[in-house]
Amino acid sequence: MDCHQHDVLKQFFSSYFHQDWMYDAETTKEVVLEYKKTATADEAMRLREAIMSYLAQTEDVRTLETSLGAELGCYYLPSADGISAYAWLTEVAGILAEG
Repeated sequence: MDCHQHDVLKQFFSSYFHQDWMYDAETTKEVVLEYKKTATADEAMRLREAIMSYLAQTEDVRTLETSLGAELGCYYLPSADGISAYAWLTEVAGILAEG
């Protein structure tokens, strides 16, 4: 993953999954759909590619949730909803790929 992809991820997660994100939407899917309303198709695809690259370079999926917060400023904890960070990021990438 290059620096640009890291910046794309940090911009998205810190902006859309900030400390009070739960006041903006009821579910994480709603947050991603809100992003898609304002993003161009190219921006959504770049974000999806950055997520997939991030997942591919992550050697220890057990620390992925911690990395979301520490590296990307994400205030959502997938484990609070009973899913892994890997599964959640894969789900986000899938939503971004939807037409």
